[in-house]
Amino acid sequence: MAKIKFESDSREVRNNLKNFKRRLEIVVTGQIDYHAALGTGYMKVNAPWTDRTSAARTSLHATPIHAPGSSLWEIVFAHGVKYGFWLEVAHSGRYRIIIPATLNIGHQFMRNLEGSLGKI
Repeated sequence: MAKIKFESDSREVRNNLKNFKRRLEIVVTGQIDYHAALGTGYMKVNAPWTDRTSAARTSLHATPIHAPGSSLWEIVFAHGVKYGFWLEVAHSGRYRIIIPATLNIGHQFMRNLEGSLGKI
């Protein structure tokens, strides 16, 4: 006859659960910051228009947003020039970069986050 014995230390489980929110915030905030920087670079390198003044390309940015203690994280992808909107919508979106960058970085973020959560 075989025996299976299971012992656990509930203190360790309680301690891990107690620190989970703080650890989660650290991991997700780090990933958001990293991917915002990656997004900025992606947009500047992959913007499909030909520069005339380089103002539009230079002003592209992705800004990470997270309020400490909040469970909301965001990355805002944006142009820094007034005519950036027209680059996104004119000519059936031929010169758009915000949506392609959001999709690309979003997929990378989810893959990286998936691997990170197992380590918390």
